[in-house]
Amino acid sequence: MLDLTGTGDDLGTIKRLWEQFQETPGWKRYSQYTRTDYTQCSLKLLEIFGDMRASDIDATDVARYLRRERADAPVRANREAALLSNLIGLAIERGEAKHNPCREVKRNEEQPRTEAPEPADFAAFAQWLRDQGKQRGMIGMAAEYAAGAGNRKVEFLDLTWPQIDRIAGHIRIKRAKQRGKKRGKKRGEVIEQIEITPHITALLNRLEAVRENDCLYVFPNRSGNAYTQSGFKAMWQS
Repeated sequence: MLDLTGTGDDLGTIKRLWEQFQETPGWKRYSQYTRTDYTQCSLKLLEIFGDMRASDIDATDVARYLRRERADAPVRANREAALLSNLIGLAIERGEAKHNPCREVKRNEEQPRTEAPEPADFAAFAQWLRDQGKQRGMIGMAAEYAAGAGNRKVEFLDLTWPQIDRIAGHIRIKRAKQRGKKRGKKRGEVIEQIEITPHITALLNRLEAVRENDCLYVFPNRSGNAYTQSGFKAMWQS
């Protein structure tokens, strides 16, 4: 329902700001991976803050969200708080809030990943996954590829066979983090060449052996399509 000024009752609410945020030029400049990640972050955030106006949120609310509401997922909560900060920042630009309480609250401490599994332990785990066959076997080979090539998940989930040049001895991958500008212009896509080592050669041979109907994707799901981020995560945790 509109009031006499032509504005809705949801003016300045986090739910409304989330809708407006997706219409900004900044949103369009994000990669598809970042947009998907923020969309997932918005689910829990809107559940708690959706009906609240940005101007009514204070540092205590943000701290309670990080420490209590999302105590079971502290790292994810940090990402969600970053989105909340962006939304309140938008509210400030629109004159719907005066300050950003997210900047007053310390994020949850994140434990850095400093240890890698022993090669023998990883090899045994990968073999166990391969022995499961079908999709678990495929997930295991994807893990082997990630370890051998050093690629992020977002960089290899949609890897296709034409990107693999056995004669030249490399795999062409679009780097996920396309940072920086060049002479005031947006930097073009960065293509990374991954060396096909003997280990990756053996892995590719196994992947080709289970390839069905000339499937385009190297690590296909049950339907022969590329795994989505959420689909791969669900399969990995199963």
